[in-house]
Amino acid sequence: MICLNLLLFQNRKYFTGGGFALAEGAKVSGVSNWLKGQMKVFDALPHMVVVFIVGILSEFLTNFTANVAVANIVLPVASEMVNNI
Repeated sequence: MICLNLLLFQNRKYFTGGGFALAEGAKVSGVSNWLKGQMKVFDALPHMVVVFIVGILSEFLTNFTANVAVANIVLPVASEMVNNI
């Protein structure tokens, strides 16, 4: 039982670290800036619709990548959208 708990802890640590690495890669490669530019078309929509779209986008992305990576990619984009409104 102790070995299983240690194994699960190690996997969680690598998964979280991998999420941070993926998020940093998205920043360095410019994917975050590209996504920011693509979401500017939503500026004309009502705020609740934009919140719904960002939520659905985040939910979709978490099916393929780590939650940490999605949060580090989507939250700066969403904050930039709020600053532009």
